[in-house]
Amino acid sequence: MLVALFIWYIGVMLTEYTIVLAVIPTGQMLELDVDVLVVLKDRPDFLRGLYNLPGGKLEPNETPIQCAERELAEETGIKHIYYSEQMGKIVCSYGVIHCVKCEVGWEDIIAREGETEIASWIGWEKLANNSLLIPNLRVIVPMMLLGVKDFVVSDEGSFRGTDHTFAVTMKR
Repeated sequence: MLVALFIWYIGVMLTEYTIVLAVIPTGQMLELDVDVLVVLKDRPDFLRGLYNLPGGKLEPNETPIQCAERELAEETGIKHIYYSEQMGKIVCSYGVIHCVKCEVGWEDIIAREGETEIASWIGWEKLANNSLLIPNLRVIVPMMLLGVKDFVVSDEGSFRGTDHTFAVTMKR
């Protein structure tokens, strides 16, 4: 079974997006030694050349979970999703990102025709310290894998260089 973690972007002008993180668990409930589905971004410019999560724009009348599942299917070909759950959110100057966790079945990565970003599975142990990974994912991915719920990540700054800062708040 695969576990997909979805993160949904809501932009400043209420434009809504999703980004998707899928992982292949090793069978242990609290295992972090997993493969993670990432995308080497070619757009927008501020993400170009960085590892992020697949994603796209929310369609009218879609929920965050519906959008996450649709985006996962469109960008990776993964369509068998068994369970979805909203886990937390990220708050930043350009919007709110809702984080959704999904369990999915094993499927090969098959991007839709015309897709220009490259999705691939990378082991979390290698990816966690990769300089091309967006910094906030080093905290968000493990929290979601470990089942942490109702977290809020306050995130500001550049994804490049040393001025990226964020803080995590959790409910009791």
